[in-house]
Amino acid sequence: MKQQQAAAGILQQAWLPLDVALLRGAADRSAVERLCRVLRYGIKASGKACAPLLPTLLETLPGRFQQTRHPAFMYVVSELLKIFCTEAAADGSMRPILTALISSSCQGLDTLQVCAALPSVEFCGFLSSLAPALACVGDA
Repeated sequence: MKQQQAAAGILQQAWLPLDVALLRGAADRSAVERLCRVLRYGIKASGKACAPLLPTLLETLPGRFQQTRHPAFMYVVSELLKIFCTEAAADGSMRPILTALISSSCQGLDTLQVCAALPSVEFCGFLSSLAPALACVGDA
């Protein structure tokens, strides 16, 4: 538990520089991927101790996804879902954002040809990042 608290403290301190870097590097897909990986592993290491950062992340991440359409943001959100999906208190704040993210991520995937045209790694990543989200919605 102490390690999770320490990781959460570091994550909170790192959030603002990470967010600035995500904004500045939005056009560089590789940079976004790496920055989201840092965020995802920070969340994973923090567990439920990152709860104070949850409102900020839930407010910010959907916009970053909309801006870049980078699937790495979905992985970050899926990590949050794995941790907080069973928390009744988080349901009210997570459900609208989750619904919007799923809807937004599916825009433009209206034909099999469009899905087939996506690189397989991106499409598989997209589907696997949605798995925790769909499980949470199914539990409701």
